[in-house]
Amino acid sequence: MQPDTVTANKVVSLTYVIRKQDGEIFEYTDLLIDYVHGMNNKLFRKVERALEGCTVGAKISVSRSPEEGFGRHDPKPTFADDIDNVPEQFRHLGAQLEAQNAKGG
Repeated sequence: MQPDTVTANKVVSLTYVIRKQDGEIFEYTDLLIDYVHGMNNKLFRKVERALEGCTVGAKISVSRSPEEGFGRHDPKPTFADDIDNVPEQFRHLGAQLEAQNAKGG
C-alpha cells in the first residue's frame, strides 16, 4: 500500500462540510482536523469506513439517517416556556441554552 493511503493507525487530516437534506450548509470547517484512523476516535463509524483506503486529496460523500447519527428526536426532554422566563441574551434565533431545574433535571 502507498504511504498516503488511509489505513489503521495512520494520522489523517481532513476538512468537512455537513449539509441539510435540502443541500443547505449546516456546518463546515476549512481548518484541518486530525485523528488516528481506527483508534476509537470521535468520527461517526460510517464516515471512518468511507475514508478507509482513500488517498491524499480524496473527497467522499456520506449520507446518514438520524439513527446513524444521534438517533431520533425524543420529545420527552423538550418543553416550551414563556419567553419572559428566558434571559434576554438568549432571545434570538439559533440561541442555545442549557438549564436545570432545582432537582437537577
